[in-house]
Amino acid sequence: MRGQRGDGRGVSEVVDYLLGVVIVGVLVSGLVVSANAYFESREDTATAATLEQEGQELSRTIGTVDRLVRESNSSGEIGRRVDLPSSVGSSHYTVTVVNRSGAADGEHGCDWPCLVLSTGEVTQRVFVRSVTPLAGGERLGGDLYVVREPGDDAITLREVE
Repeated sequence: MRGQRGDGRGVSEVVDYLLGVVIVGVLVSGLVVSANAYFESREDTATAATLEQEGQELSRTIGTVDRLVRESNSSGEIGRRVDLPSSVGSSHYTVTVVNRSGAADGEHGCDWPCLVLSTGEVTQRVFVRSVTPLAGGERLGGDLYVVREPGDDAITLREVE
């Protein structure tokens, strides 16, 4: 009898140890998953803030070119270069000019002219104030030239070569 009781305790200690290891493993993996989700959320927030900042800078440059076009009597080229990063965080992004005058745009969510900056995962919209029409289109993020070409009525974004 004595030998059987000793065998039972030995198995019990091994089972207790293994259960403890499994429980600790589950807790640690849960913490790792939670921490990963937290840091991804923080990265998305930082990316959105950076896209907003770059969009505001581009919007101000468009406003400057708009003012110069309206104040100028020239039909020649009027433009300004804006230096933007080619990537935000670890992602490249695009800038889409949405030229809507009062009509809702279901695809981009703009009710009036705006810039849509997007990495694919994070999208930011920045509204543009411009009396001069904007030529729609999509450009890769990076250095851009905001210009009104000779003989053209609209302000266009061109990638700097």
